[in-house]
Amino acid sequence: MFTHKQSPAPKEWKLMTDKQKTENITRCLKKKNIKNLSLESFNDDGQIVFKIEENIPVNKRGLFLIEFERFLKNEIDHSLTIWCSAQGDKSKLRNLRGVEIKV
Repeated sequence: MFTHKQSPAPKEWKLMTDKQKTENITRCLKKKNIKNLSLESFNDDGQIVFKIEENIPVNKRGLFLIEFERFLKNEIDHSLTIWCSAQGDKSKLRNLRGVEIKV
C-alpha cells in the first residue's frame, strides 16, 4: 500500500539562493497565469507553502494543485512539493451563530 522509496532529494533547489527560489516560483506563477495563489514560505527540503487567495472549488482544487506541482517539478527541481496554508472558516452560517474556529 505504501512505497518504501525515499522522496527525491533536492539538487538544483539547494544550490539556489532564497532570492533565486522566490524569483523562480514567481516566474512559474506568472507563466501559468495563476493569480489565486501567493507564495507564503519555502524550505531547503523543497517544500513550498502557498496561500490560496481566491476560493478554488473543491472539485477542481486537487487537480489544479497537482498539475501546478508537476509544472514546478519540471521547471525548477524534481523534488519540489507544494502545500497550502490553513484557511479560516468561511461558512457564513457558522459565522452568524457566533461559532469561531481558530486556525
